[in-house]
Amino acid sequence: MSVQKKIARLTVGTLMACALLYFFPLVRIHKLGSTSTSKAEISLNPNTTGPNGASTLDITTFVETLWTKRLPEAASQAASVDDVLAMAATDVDGARKKYGREVGLGGPTFLFLRGRGKIESVSEDECLVIIDGLAQPVVLEIGILVSNAIRDATGLVNVGDFPNSQDFNQLSTELNGRCELEVIGPVRAQLVVGAIVEFVGCGEVRDEDGLNPLKLIPVQLKTVTATEQGE
Repeated sequence: MSVQKKIARLTVGTLMACALLYFFPLVRIHKLGSTSTSKAEISLNPNTTGPNGASTLDITTFVETLWTKRLPEAASQAASVDDVLAMAATDVDGARKKYGREVGLGGPTFLFLRGRGKIESVSEDECLVIIDGLAQPVVLEIGILVSNAIRDATGLVNVGDFPNSQDFNQLSTELNGRCELEVIGPVRAQLVVGAIVEFVGCGEVRDEDGLNPLKLIPVQLKTVTATEQGE
């Protein structure tokens, strides 16, 4: 075979190989945000729903459903603050394990509790509540809220519902804002020394001292009238 024919065959073969690799590459590289079948990118589809039935990108709808329906339903199942503090008086770790939930290995313990007590003192940011029959008070946080307690204490929210940590953190911001505006704001003027309050709250405990006193963000809060106290 002549040298010219060998060169021609080699050239044709190279061109064919290039064409095949162009149309059928061994590796495809996608820019972030491009179409892909990965789990994270599938969840970016506005029509995709997470385990809780809400669009993973529609934070507003997710919060609305969580706040107005699922959270009130869960509130009736919240543990009694009396039981938690009674046990914590002698066994803090036991109380955290029995009544709390841990998010992440070695992370804080979150508590979802309900109770009733008398206000002993009030400041701009906190309301100290004495629970009848217990030595330990409860502090209701009524100032500017920056905690993840509402998001993480109930067990109603799964990080897998959200495509990234930014959206997951935004959920906390949205819930804290709802709490400040719709729970604390309407009753702030009624939170005075001597008033009886009923509450459902979310707390974050990082160590043994976190239960002395126990701090809760109220997701339900109301003052109890004299008639209701006698019921």
